[in-house]
Amino acid sequence: MTLPVVDSSETPFANIGPALGRKVLRYWPKDAGRNKGDPWFAAVVTDYEEVTGAHILTYQFGTQKEEKERVALALKQPSELRLTEDFIDLLEWYGDPKKRRKSSAVEKSVYLRKQYQALHGAAPGSGRAKSGKGGGKAHSNSALSSGYSM
Repeated sequence: MTLPVVDSSETPFANIGPALGRKVLRYWPKDAGRNKGDPWFAAVVTDYEEVTGAHILTYQFGTQKEEKERVALALKQPSELRLTEDFIDLLEWYGDPKKRRKSSAVEKSVYLRKQYQALHGAAPGSGRAKSGKGGGKAHSNSALSSGYSM
């Protein structure tokens, strides 16, 4: 299913695109008690579904407590979502096995895997990188392409 085409004057995030690594604030007033009374929760855009236009937001990024939300950012209003100026270089996280293991969202990001392979010719550690530098343990495709449990 693809997202409907919308007038960008009604939805300011209509042309957001992948926005991978972008830090956002998501409004959850009913859960403010879980966030020291603040209804705005910080998240990182960790995946993008090209077919549907949906994004995966990851809360508590890089911790054992990561939580994911699938959301159509293009349909959100400023009262529900704020973009920050901060970015995390998720391709660096994806290419670094130590960092990648810290984030299940990065490990499972289909969009990141595609971007990494487009730049480097292979998944990290597969030994088939364009530079000829390989090594490390190869990762199974099933581990990298498994779905999100939300």
